[in-house]
Amino acid sequence: MGRDGRLPKMSRIDFYRLCGGELISALAQVTLDVDPAAMLRPAHKAICAWANLSQDVPNGGFTQFFFNNHGENGLEELAVLLNSLNMPKAGPLLRDAVAIYRRHRSAFRVKNPFDGMFGSITEFDKPDSVFLKLVRRGDRALEKWIRSHVTELVTDETGNPIDAQFTGAVEIRHANGLPGQYLEVKKGKPSGAYREFFDDGTARKVIFYKAGKVSHDFWPDGHLKRKQSKRGPHTIIKWFYPSGRLQKRFVRGKDGYAAEPIQLYHENGELAEEIHSVGREKCGPWLKFFDDGSPQLHAEYTSEAKLVVHNAWAADRMQVVKNGTGVFHDDGRTIDWQYAVFFEHPWVRDRELKDGIPHGKTTTYYDGVLVSVVFYVNGVEEGESTTYWDNGRVRSITKMIGGTSVQNQPFAKFDHCTPAVVLRVEANEKLYTAWDHVRVNEYPRVLNLENVQGQLQVPDFLREVHERNQTGTTRSEYEDCNTFNDPIAYFLTVDATGEVVDVRANGSGVYSAGSWDTYPPLLRRLQFTPGRILGRAVECRVLARVEHTFIEGEARD
Repeated sequence: MGRDGRLPKMSRIDFYRLCGGELISALAQVTLDVDPAAMLRPAHKAICAWANLSQDVPNGGFTQFFFNNHGENGLEELAVLLNSLNMPKAGPLLRDAVAIYRRHRSAFRVKNPFDGMFGSITEFDKPDSVFLKLVRRGDRALEKWIRSHVTELVTDETGNPIDAQFTGAVEIRHANGLPGQYLEVKKGKPSGAYREFFDDGTARKVIFYKAGKVSHDFWPDGHLKRKQSKRGPHTIIKWFYPSGRLQKRFVRGKDGYAAEPIQLYHENGELAEEIHSVGREKCGPWLKFFDDGSPQLHAEYTSEAKLVVHNAWAADRMQVVKNGTGVFHDDGRTIDWQYAVFFEHPWVRDRELKDGIPHGKTTTYYDGVLVSVVFYVNGVEEGESTTYWDNGRVRSITKMIGGTSVQNQPFAKFDHCTPAVVLRVEANEKLYTAWDHVRVNEYPRVLNLENVQGQLQVPDFLREVHERNQTGTTRSEYEDCNTFNDPIAYFLTVDATGEVVDVRANGSGVYSAGSWDTYPPLLRRLQFTPGRILGRAVECRVLARVEHTFIEGEARD
């Protein structure tokens, strides 16, 4: 509740659509937007505490929660609430965690949480483990309680009470009066159409719900994007191209795994790829075809999940593997992913093969950067293997005999290591697919990255890590300057003029936890060419990463 006694405001559409942890986090966010935690009444403190716990404990345990939140804010209120929700183990668990924190309170008075704190408070190990087993149950219990007590917690976007059992249509309009969001609701659950619109009234997203769950997802022009249906004990999930043609088919069994071969299709209807699996492991044929039906890959996974490639063709239809011999390019893309059309791994490999298994050189890249060159004989590492740092320098040279390392020589990444804060900005198809962001023809492009980069200052914690590297007093392997990178990720909202209108932190390394508020003013100075759809500028999201790391510096006398 705000200082003026009014409840925080929450979008009715968010209240009806969001579930579990997402609903709790959204309620916590609108609550803290009104007042800091110290000004909240007990119920709001409890909700905010759970939102923070369910984020921090899976990441870094109770230690991270107490450090990030500067104490035990809201835990007593949360313990009381959970006890009333028939979770009798939760209250004692939270009070035990508080008791441990109080015994070690002095350990938390550090700028850098690795300075004698992380890894040293072993009393938190058991509470951490127990809490992780309670998260899902706690999400369900708190969601149910929020829905039955919503009038005591928030109002809708207009300041009016939210009806948790509402049936009808909810519409939220843009400032210009045109529709912004539309949702059909039945007894408090989304049931029917959900539509989002750009500020000019054109459709941005269309989804259909049934009894609170997504049943159909549509492209903005009305064509079906994703459909989920039941067939006996199986769930059939289908994805479609914007044209309406089938793109992928995944049949999920009661155990959650694929019950039939997973299939991907070209837009002309030709089968593009098929892969077999048993349980969670790939097992059986792996086939790919070009859009004219000609073969692209004939391979299989053995019962031990080892890949054997029989024949493969490059994009120009040139056969690159014949009868198990040749060079196979593994692009890292996999369709055994039931949440999207495919998943692109950052690991890409070029393998020389004989009898379908590695024989000769295997070259591995990570996000396009060379990682290693390894040699095999009949599937076993043999000879000299070389790994590389991400700056291109050799990291190690290892002599392998029969798959066993008999000699290893490491090399330094830097001649003159120096601390640096590096800003990276990204908006692309891969991110937009993961975010379920509206598709654009042109992504936002940053115009003044170097200017803003030049304004970043090296923080004290990074200077201290550098000093410990120089004196050989690092506290853990994590502090090794060769591999140290402790970033903060931010979501930037870039409007149709290219201006950054919102900056929200979305997680960080532990060292950076105290620096979240340092960078938003600088990130707001970034300027972009806006994202565009068919030439029309639209609001878009951009990922910014502020990386606290080390680079090659100048030699000092």
